[in-house]
This record gives sequence, C-alpha cells and structure tokens, in this order.
Amino acid sequence: MLIFGTPDGIYRAPLEQFGYAEQVLDGRSVRQLRTGQSAVFAATASALLRSTDDGDTWTALGISADSTQAVHCTEESVYAGVQPAELYRSDDRGESWERQTSFSEFATDTAWPTHPSHDDACVRTIAAPTPDIVLVGVEVGGLVGSTDGG
Repeated sequence: MLIFGTPDGIYRAPLEQFGYAEQVLDGRSVRQLRTGQSAVFAATASALLRSTDDGDTWTALGISADSTQAVHCTEESVYAGVQPAELYRSDDRGESWERQTSFSEFATDTAWPTHPSHDDACVRTIAAPTPDIVLVGVEVGGLVGSTDGG
C-alpha cells in the first residue's frame, strides 16, 4: 500500500495498481507524511493527524499551532514541528505531547530570518538518526541539533 499527501488531501493506492488511487482524506493541505509505530502521521496546514488503519480513519492529535509543518517517527518517539517554530515530542504515539523547551528557548533567543510570505519562522524538517540526536531544519534560519533527544 502506498499512502501519499498532496495539497488536496491524502490518497492511497495499491503498489501494483498505482493508477487506482483513492482519496482517503479530503481538503487538507499535507506538508509531510511519515510512517512509524504502526501508524501513519500527517502534518497538515490545520492539524497533525494519525491513522492506524491505512488511512480509513484519521484522528487529530492535540498540538495547537498555526500550522503543523513537519513530523518524524522513531521507534521511541514522534516529533512534530510547527509554525511559529516550535518542536513537540510524544512518547505514546501522539496521545500526549511535550513542548521541547530547550528548542523553544533557543528559538526565542534567536532572531530568525523569515520568509517574505510569512512573519514567523517554521520547522520544515526533522531527523533523528539515533535516540539522542535530533536535527531540526528551520525555514529560513538553518539547522538546529540536540544531542539529548530534544
């Protein structure tokens, strides 16, 4: 099964019949999709969503932000990046979220350059190659790293 996001929503298709894609979520501009922890996570312009049944149903996860821009899954955690630039971490598949205060403090003390189309910096991508290392790409400020899991 292939699940993919577009500006119009989320679609899924069997790998052998890619031309038979069906829309499983309408009207959400998808920023990123990630699979992990037996779920699919979708960062959208209006919410962070999770599906545990290959896209049949979607649950909004409780992150309050203007826009969820990035999501990343590890075996232990799910990370979400938002606009304005904040980083959140969940250790229970998105049931609860902890704002990463070390990132927030750094972001507050940093004069991020901003994009001409919006006034706030935003998290665009997240990588966690090991449980301790978390890398966060911020538009347009650069790359921020943590060596203690965020």
